[in-house]
Parts: sequence; structure tokens; C-alpha cells
Amino acid sequence: MLISRRELLSSVVAVAASAALPDLSFAQARDSGLRINADRLRHSLEGLNVFGRPAGGTFSGGVNRVAFTDADVAGRNYAMQLMGAFAMEPQIDPAGNIFGLRSGSDQNLKPILFGSHIDSVPSGGNFDGDLGSMSAIEVMHTLKEHGVTTRHPLQMVIWTDEENTFAGSGSAAGMLQPSDLAAANCLADSPGGACLEDIPRFQRRFPCRPSKLVFEASLFGQVLLNRGAVKEVP
Repeated sequence: MLISRRELLSSVVAVAASAALPDLSFAQARDSGLRINADRLRHSLEGLNVFGRPAGGTFSGGVNRVAFTDADVAGRNYAMQLMGAFAMEPQIDPAGNIFGLRSGSDQNLKPILFGSHIDSVPSGGNFDGDLGSMSAIEVMHTLKEHGVTTRHPLQMVIWTDEENTFAGSGSAAGMLQPSDLAAANCLADSPGGACLEDIPRFQRRFPCRPSKLVFEASLFGQVLLNRGAVKEVP
């Protein structure tokens, strides 16, 4: 079956809603009437694509947004501006991960974590990571617009350097400690020059705000696609 970009974006919230509202099945989430703003999500994706787009290129041409580059920094600023547009305050941990939190009705429950990354490989696709990150922001925006409160707290995340060192998700999982981040050397085969030793410089551009380095969650969800305006699904 072929799914167009618009159909894909319109159905993303059903996946998130079935996780965020755990009392609902996937089918019930689709029938609940809760929908993301697909046009706003598309606009967010197109806006993010500007940062790292090759000169003279278009959205379909992909991006070069390798971690820790100026394009990555600009993309992170753009993502945080989107969060701020609906009063979600970004929280940045010592590894540079960007988090956003919505409280749940039961604070004894662990949060449901979802999101992705915005760094790319050289000549990367404009859905790989970007879709999951912009979808996470859009889901949070939609829930606020509709006044939805979930039982679990909800936490969105944009991981640091997911395409190379896994510095962000590795830190959140407890595989890397702050001392590792401060002392790490650049990897010889690091694509595009991204390396862990850039993290202290990166942190100076994005000062850390209160956030735990090791993160505990009830579950983690991610929307992930590679290149293409039309995706074939078996």
C-alpha cells in the first residue's frame, strides 16, 4: 500500500494517542476525534529543513545537519522556538538532550517518553529523525490546544547526536556519564566531524537547565521514516 505524506502526517497522532492515553486501544484513539494539525506539522518539517539544506536545494533534496555543526545548533534553536510558541519550556540535560514535559493526573506514574533527533548523516533524509521530533512537538501542542490531561506525565525529547555517537540517548540510558562526556575524544571515523569532545562547547551554547542525566520512563515511542514523499508500506 502507498501512503502519501499528508496521509502519514494526519495519522501520526493516532499512534501517539494510543500510547499517551493508555486506556484507549489504537482503534479507539483513531476514533476519539483527536487529530494533530497536519498542515502545522508539515510547516514545522519544512521550516526545520531550511537548517542544513544544500545551497539552492529544495525540501526533497534532504539535509546536511551533522551534530554539533552550526546547522544543528540552528535547528535546535528552531525546535525550542516551536516549543515556546505554546508555552512549553525546553529543559536541556548535561548531554544536550532537549526535553519538554506535560504533567499527568497521576504524578506517581513514570512519564511516557517520545521523540527522536534532528541531527543527520551527511546528505541525510528530511524525515529521518525530523519527523519523530516535529511529531512529538505537534502532539504536545495538540494536547494543549484540546485541554487533554493524560494519566501519565508526557515527556518529549530531541536526542543529541543520534546518528553518530548516541551521546544523548546513551547518556539518558546510563551508558555514558558526565565525566565521559567531558573527557571524550573525537572518534577517528566520526562522520562529518561530529564527535563527543564537541559536547562541552555545545553545552556553552545551550546552558544546562535542571534535568536528570539518567532518565526513567514507562515506555518510549518514536516515529521514524527515511527519505521520500511517498512511503511504501507492506
